[in-house]
Amino acid sequence: MRFQLIVKFKLTLVPRVDGAFVERLSQETGIGLVVVRAMSGGAYVLEVAEPLSTAERETLLRRLRARTDVEYVDEDPPMRPMSR
Repeated sequence: MRFQLIVKFKLTLVPRVDGAFVERLSQETGIGLVVVRAMSGGAYVLEVAEPLSTAERETLLRRLRARTDVEYVDEDPPMRPMSR
């Protein structure tokens, strides 16, 4: 299962989220990240390029939340259809 995050960057500090920015972010966090899509409201869905343990996920979330250019970050859990 792939681990995805919803991240909103502070527009005044990150005017554009492009491949070069995400590559730098991956290097700084030590975990490969890929932009899946932009969302309304200026947030982005990012996907982790490799499987992570629970501890590694928590470390990534903590590192991203500590950044001054991040407004918020949340896990994007997979959606499953509800059975009747």
